[in-house]
Amino acid sequence: MWQDPNVYVFISFGGFLILFYIYGKQPFIGILDGQIKKIEDELTKAAQEKEKATQRLKGQKKELAALDAKIDSLLMKAKTQADTLSATGREEIAQLIAQKHKEADQQIRKIKVQFDAQIRDLISQRVGNALIEWIRTHGNAEMHQRMHAQGMLLLEQSVTTNV
Repeated sequence: MWQDPNVYVFISFGGFLILFYIYGKQPFIGILDGQIKKIEDELTKAAQEKEKATQRLKGQKKELAALDAKIDSLLMKAKTQADTLSATGREEIAQLIAQKHKEADQQIRKIKVQFDAQIRDLISQRVGNALIEWIRTHGNAEMHQRMHAQGMLLLEQSVTTNV
């Protein structure tokens, strides 16, 4: 048994443990206590930082809710203004269309009056030419005067009825 090297290793290890217990226990416990204290301090700091972050998050959530409400308010206001502008624009377009129709009707009436005057002038000219030709062929001066008077009378009647 004493010749086995494992026995000496076991005795040496046991001696090391006894010496470590007597001389190294306090310093080792001090090192471990220091590490424990350091870890506790870091945990406390982390808890404090977590609490601060939680408070900031709550504040930011309140700010976000307030901003969301403000955005919703602005969007509603913008929608109302857009609807108002749209309605106003439709009214203006309707008024503009009505005005253009009125102007077109006036132009049509003016063109119609001009056309009627041109037709009357053309008819008068042809009637006059036909009357002159008839008078030339018939050579009667008296008849010529009566026909001319009747033509003028017809011309005046057509002018007064068309105006």
